[in-house]
Order: sequence, then structure tokens, then C-alpha cells
Amino acid sequence: MTTVSQETPNAESLAVAMRNVSFSYPSSKSLFSCNQWDLAKGERIFLHGASGSGKSTMLNLLAGISKPTAGEIKINGTHINGLSQSKRDRFRAQHIGVVFQQFNLVPYLSVLQNVQLAAYFAKSSIDVMGKIKEMLALLKLSEAVIDKPVSDLSVGQRQRVAIMRAFINTPDLLLVDEPTSSLDANARDGFMRMLMAMCDRNNATLIFVSHDEALREHFSLHVPVSSLCSWSSNVEGKV
Repeated sequence: MTTVSQETPNAESLAVAMRNVSFSYPSSKSLFSCNQWDLAKGERIFLHGASGSGKSTMLNLLAGISKPTAGEIKINGTHINGLSQSKRDRFRAQHIGVVFQQFNLVPYLSVLQNVQLAAYFAKSSIDVMGKIKEMLALLKLSEAVIDKPVSDLSVGQRQRVAIMRAFINTPDLLLVDEPTSSLDANARDGFMRMLMAMCDRNNATLIFVSHDEALREHFSLHVPVSSLCSWSSNVEGKV
């Protein structure tokens, strides 16, 4: 369920609830606004739009990386912009998986160390090595990559390590930002199959952001970001 209606749905059924959210980058004269967006738990949504339309801004707000200047964002019922920076970071680590466009892996660390970092920030007591080995087959990676530095891996391998890191803490919500831009069609479709299989395995809500319309076929729910948010002039640099 994605809606922009004024009817208030059952809060417990929502992965995302945004109300009267506004945000402006420092020194920017543009104001991002989202009046209302509700997304049900378990949905897989393709959020599309041209460059500069607000896709990445939306993801940064949902992840708690950026904090709105006004309004409320709830992720699985938690008012994330009401949390302190440290508590917001902890909540993200424990409940939200993020796959960035450039992957944001630490190149000089091994695959294992990159994934261990995600577990460390979540203060997780899981068996990281055991869970990595569970995911290797699904992601079509050999155990030989575990101790390799990320800088030695191909782009496709790094992409799968980024998925592994995103899922290590069994997140409720997965945010994916333009991860296929450097892949050919076959590699792109293979990545999408692996991503969907991981979401199915973890019963995760997925918000997938891209300008690549060829990816629509992998989703039953397609939403233009322009239907959820808008940019307006913010001449004084404030709400």
C-alpha cells in the first residue's frame, strides 16, 4: 500500500509514514516537501524519476542520514527524526539496510571486515561468519572472497558484498539507490534476481530508487517520486 490520501491507515501495518515533511540542504534555495506517504510493510516499490527529482533526498531522509527541518518520519512505528543523532544511527544500523550507488565499502578492508563493521554499529551479537556463509551461495560468491580486500573484487562482486552488508542485521527496511548504473543488461537482471531473493528470505520491505525504467518489470508497484514530493523556492533558506 502506498497512498497520499488523508485517511489514516493502521499504523502497525506501515513500514513508512511521512507527514508534512520538509527539508533544505544548507545554503540551498530549494525546499523539499512531502505532505504524506504511507508504505505498507512487505511492499517492494520502484521509486523512479529524473536526476534531481528528489529520489536520493527521500532515501537519505528515510535512512535518518538527513534530518527534516519540519514534519515527522516514522519507520515501523519509530519516529526517527525525534531521535538523537546517536540513537538514529543505532536505529539505522539495527533496522534499515542501505545499498548505496557507489556501495560505500571500505576498500582496504576485507569482505569479512566490511560486513563485521555493520554488525558492530548495530551492537549485534550474531555469528557474522556463520551468516555470511549462509548468504554466499544465494549471492553466488565463493568462500575465497571472504578474506580478500574489497579493492581486489570486481564491480559485480562488490555489489553483492554491499547486499550482504545491508542484510547482515536482518533489516525490516531495505533502501537501494541506483545500484545498477554501471552494469550491462545481463548483470543488472542477475543482480535484481539476487536482491529480490534476499528480500523474500528476510521478508524485508524494499524501496528501490532508479531512473532506469527497464527495472520496472521486477516490481508490481511503480511510483514516480514527483507524486510523493516536490521542490519549491526557499529564498530565505528556511522553512
